Amino acid sequence: MDTFEHILRNCNTKEKLAYLQLVIFIAFSDHHLSDDEVMFLEKITEIAQLSEENQQLLASYSRQPESIDIQLCTQNIGRSPLREILLIDLMVIARSDDDVATEERSAITQIAVLLGVPLDEVIRLTNSVNKYSTSKTDAPQEWINQSMISILYKEKKITESKKLSMTEKVKKFLGILKG
Repeated sequence: MDTFEHILRNCNTKEKLAYLQLVIFIAFSDHHLSDDEVMFLEKITEIAQLSEENQQLLASYSRQPESIDIQLCTQNIGRSPLREILLIDLMVIARSDDDVATEERSAITQIAVLLGVPLDEVIRLTNSVNKYSTSKTDAPQEWINQSMISILYKEKKITESKKLSMTEKVKKFLGILKG
């Protein structure tokens, strides 16, 4: 079974960028960036091993997440191995602050529709994700290995970002992109 890191590293740049744009879109959709969301963004960007140019592109999307074309992103994910874990990862990101905002729920549903995922499957995944705590390692082993959840469980820690404002958190993430 491939790990999340292996899956992400073996995708092409178009797929990586589409995945990361959708993660950024969800992370910023409720106008609040949690500590876990900052950590996810930092670690995923690091794992993706993107060029400086692509890191700058992601930085621009972090500044203006509303400019992300989610339809194009879902097309670029296409039949990528990332497609299978994307919705779980987006739900985990949305839930990382223990509150799934209406904007997050709506955006995830919209992405699922664009990916051609039936609504009953979205509901099943949502219920499954809601069963597991993001602060404990009680999620199914398959999720822990293949999903971005593995990053959370490997790297779970309280960071100084709790003391940072939204603007400071965005600057911190953008700093990661700049190296």
